[in-house]
Amino acid sequence: ATAPPPAASAPAEPPGVSAGDGKEAARGATAGRESARKAEERRAAAAQNAEAERVARAEQKAEADRKAEEARKAEAERKEEAASARKAEGERVAAAQRKAEADRKAAEEARKAEAERKARADRRTASAGGGVAFEGAQPPKAKPAVDPALAEALKRKEEAVAPKPQPLAEGLDPGEMQAVIRANRPALEACVEKALADPATSVYAGRKVSLIILVAPNGRAEAALEEPDLDASAFGTCVRRAAGKMTFPAFRGEPVGARIPLVLGRG
Repeated sequence: ATAPPPAASAPAEPPGVSAGDGKEAARGATAGRESARKAEERRAAAAQNAEAERVARAEQKAEADRKAEEARKAEAERKEEAASARKAEGERVAAAQRKAEADRKAAEEARKAEAERKARADRRTASAGGGVAFEGAQPPKAKPAVDPALAEALKRKEEAVAPKPQPLAEGLDPGEMQAVIRANRPALEACVEKALADPATSVYAGRKVSLIILVAPNGRAEAALEEPDLDASAFGTCVRRAAGKMTFPAFRGEPVGARIPLVLGRG
């Protein structure tokens, strides 16, 4: 019979190292790897948090920039609208002033034409009875002699009876102008009431308008509304007619203008 092989003997430990020391070294290595793993996890978490904060700050900045851009655009649009409104208002006022100036010039030309017509008529009358000789015309008859004393007495009587014309004032007195406007205010208010009752102009209820009035030296007045749409309406015709009936004191100098505010009821 064959003898069994001899049993394997345990490996011999290195000289100076015991089994307990090996286990301790293994535990130390495991602990070191665990510590390194946790440190790596902490580092990764810190990096992740830093990246999240960076992204959040970038998003906040982008949002702030977007709002600032929207605010800038809104401000630019507001300024543009305000500039357009100022331009439209300037054009409207300029158009009203041009119309008032054209009306003033037309009135002045009409007044001059009337004065020239009267002057020509006076000259024709004077020529017909002033002793100027024309071909085929009979010479004027000699006037009967008048007693000088009687003529002087008649002259003094005429001067005593006839009131002396008062000299015209230089320019129109503002107080007298306001008094005439106040006296004719009911006629303007009646035009306002008609405008509120008219469906075509009742849509302007609550709107403030200005009536530009121009008084000529002869005391006659012409007027126009600043707003072209209202001036062309029945309301504009009414207030122009009411202003044309105003009679101001005659004066010397250039025509005088005024602006009368009107409110079309309550909107």
